Amino acid sequence: MSENNQNVLEQQIKIYSEEEIKNATNNYDVNLIALHIHEAYVYRATIDDREVVIKTPRKVDENRNPALVNHFLTDVSVAVVIQHDNMNKVYGCCLETYIPMIVYHRTSTRMVLDRYLHVDLGLRRLFTWTGRLKVATDVAYALCYMHNALSKPVIHRDIKSFCVLIDSSFHAILANGYKLTVFCVL
Repeated sequence: MSENNQNVLEQQIKIYSEEEIKNATNNYDVNLIALHIHEAYVYRATIDDREVVIKTPRKVDENRNPALVNHFLTDVSVAVVIQHDNMNKVYGCCLETYIPMIVYHRTSTRMVLDRYLHVDLGLRRLFTWTGRLKVATDVAYALCYMHNALSKPVIHRDIKSFCVLIDSSFHAILANGYKLTVFCVL
């Protein structure tokens, strides 16, 4: 297999059925919700023996918002081409619902940056200037990659502390944003 074919295989994502998503989220159990963002819930789940988070619209069957459909489809299509250590990885999606659901990689040791900055005083004390510089540098690497390394630049448009995941060594991962813009020249 050639190197180019291998890269294409690494970028493919799995298509999950709605039933697989329901099973992984225990029929959209509210106790598994990790985050509420805009018009979406993010559930902690296990699928294909992987720890994941699954981003679903708040109303899976009722919400017929074309802008929301466009957002979820953009997230999935951009994730296929983004391969960077400081970007959240997408494993797959469900296309059986009107608004697609997205399955992302989850590492249980990562926490949302917002918690370090605004919520937990104990964590804030651990967040030294060296740690802050490491987080800022990692996010800058991710943004630089999105803006410059791809054939069609991607602009995140929603950088905030909720979109940055960090671990205990302050390695930062930029999560997919709600307002991605892909510049496409036809």
